[in-house]
Amino acid sequence: NVFVGAQAEVTAIVLDDDQQPLPGIPVLLTIAGSNQGSNVVYTDAAGHAVYKYRGTSAGSDMITATVATLSRTLMATAAKSWVRVLPTIEVDGPADATQFTSGTALVINGQAHAGRPEIPIASVTVNGFPVDTLDAAGNFFTRFTVPVGVTHLTFVATDVYGGTATTSIALTGVSSAVGAADHQSLVQATNFDG
Repeated sequence: NVFVGAQAEVTAIVLDDDQQPLPGIPVLLTIAGSNQGSNVVYTDAAGHAVYKYRGTSAGSDMITATVATLSRTLMATAAKSWVRVLPTIEVDGPADATQFTSGTALVINGQAHAGRPEIPIASVTVNGFPVDTLDAAGNFFTRFTVPVGVTHLTFVATDVYGGTATTSIALTGVSSAVGAADHQSLVQATNFDG
């Protein structure tokens, strides 16, 4: 298996009837499957036609090497399986289910990690909108003002090949007036003389 985003190599070897290498022969390499394409590669002094390509989609590829001569057409096949490695994402702060006075201005921070080093994070969103800051190491920051009630925030990290990871937190905003009323009731209850 090859990871999506990595480079795969396929080598077609062209020999004559005496099993001697044939240099300078054009070889048509056709890829069918998840990462379709084609290219003509010429054999080197050893009769090798080396084709390198980067897979951008998970799944299977069937590579067909075709050599056409005046007297015949020769074909050989090879297969590559591509596996997607997904990124990960976590919110470092504030913690899920934290309660704040409504109107509190927060900076929410976290980290998005690439599934593999050669597949960087392209974006991080919160509820469908880009976070305020995303650095090359995957650290992200976004400002948020807590409204009254429960707010669910969904963070999505997306890598350059479309792989995603999701995490969510819920923050609760409590009205400062509600808090003051509760405090006043508590004061009255302690002064109650029965």
